[in-house]
Amino acid sequence: MPNLHKSFTRLVALTEIFVWFRPTKRRISQFRKSGACIVGRFPVVKVSRRATASLTAALTTLFALTLAPAAMAADGVGLAGRANDLLITFFCFGVIAFFAIFVIVASLIQGKLDAKKDQRRHDLDRFKS
Repeated sequence: MPNLHKSFTRLVALTEIFVWFRPTKRRISQFRKSGACIVGRFPVVKVSRRATASLTAALTTLFALTLAPAAMAADGVGLAGRANDLLITFFCFGVIAFFAIFVIVASLIQGKLDAKKDQRRHDLDRFKS
């Protein structure tokens, strides 16, 4: 019987935890006053920028350290095979083409957004008068 009592106590404690996550009016008002919101049954926790920045820096460092051994290839043999002049030339042309295309596409997107903004301003000025 002692094992049954212990498991029943654990079950009661577990259900009390789930009852706490139910969004009652008081808890919802507390979270809304704090500036957080509730998604489903669980509150969304606000994370500071400092914590986000430090986590990003830590993950970036970890990622760079895991890829470092692959970068230290011996005798010019890396992930893409032996690096020769043709491979390096085509890679550099690819980088140049990427940035040229990126600038053109970003300029086109910005032009479309500016046109929408000007149209909205024109509509607002027209409806005000």
